[in-house]
Amino acid sequence: GKYKLVETKSLPGYKKLTEPVSFEIKKGMTEVLSLKVENEQLDKGSVEITKVDKDSQTVLEGVVFEVQDEKGKVVTEIKTDKEGKAKISDLSVGKYKLVEKENLPGYKKLTEPVSFEIKKGMTEVLSIKVENEQLDKGSVEITKVDKDSQTVLAGVVFEVQDEQGKVVTEVTTDKEGKAKISDLSVGNYKLVEKESLPGYKKLTEPVSFEIKKGMTEVLSLKIENEMVDTGNVEITKIDKDNKAPLAGVVFEVQDETGKVVTKVTTDKDGKANVSNLSVGKYKLVEVESLPGYKKLEKPVPFEITKGMTKSLAFTVENEMVDTGNVEITKIDKDSKAPLEGVVFEVRDSKGKVV
Repeated sequence: GKYKLVETKSLPGYKKLTEPVSFEIKKGMTEVLSLKVENEQLDKGSVEITKVDKDSQTVLEGVVFEVQDEKGKVVTEIKTDKEGKAKISDLSVGKYKLVEKENLPGYKKLTEPVSFEIKKGMTEVLSIKVENEQLDKGSVEITKVDKDSQTVLAGVVFEVQDEQGKVVTEVTTDKEGKAKISDLSVGNYKLVEKESLPGYKKLTEPVSFEIKKGMTEVLSLKIENEMVDTGNVEITKIDKDNKAPLAGVVFEVQDETGKVVTKVTTDKDGKANVSNLSVGKYKLVEVESLPGYKKLEKPVPFEITKGMTKSLAFTVENEMVDTGNVEITKIDKDSKAPLEGVVFEVRDSKGKVV
């Protein structure tokens, strides 16, 4: 009769026969019928990728890979799931490479592809663990503003120093008050203000910050500068007519309430300096004039404003006294005895009785 062999269970790594093998037992057969049945090894395989953090071994979801063949042709594209896994099935025998197309924020993108091979007769899924390293660099953006008005400040110079105080770089704020420092390695840093703007106090304390592994955003630092709240005054005292400097004139500097803040005396150049006066309104009061000069009757007002960059200079003129006194002594020519009751007229140069 006629029969057929049906393969019900193949070996691992071999294709199962899809067609039965037919044979026939004939009457009068004297020899054993020999059947040679060939099985072909499997010519496809599967790969499972597991994507993890290099340090913590935490699984990474959402990383996109291309699977490329030996010629660089894209066979398929896959993305890791919540368990960090992605599976590619039924890959034909051959050599392949995994190319990372989209990495996660805060991680370095793989620069080299991961090569693998599907061999004939593979019985197990090929497991590939791919590690990603967190970014070890970061960026900082400084914004420099006026403490009160929040106006941006251009031209402020900073040094970026590492933990040991070594200068890493130097930056200057632009017209928008900003300065950016890129590609700083992981570590602790400080910003040291090297050049402040005229009219502003220089920062006395550095601003500390840290670049951490895996930073995905630029670290923003807003730094406020306060305007100078003191000012200086230079007084120059001169003769009203010949403009000669007058030394030895004494002034009081009084505040708005009339309280004496300080007392100054003009030097040989007729100058007197008053330093570090706080913001506010003041007046100069002449307390000691020079002999032969009229004393100033009215005080000289002035104001120290916030952010002053130069000394406030003013000239104070003094007028010479324009009247004098005469004392007459009338005596006897011989005895020199004083004579009482003598009447005189005082006349000017034109003979007019004064």
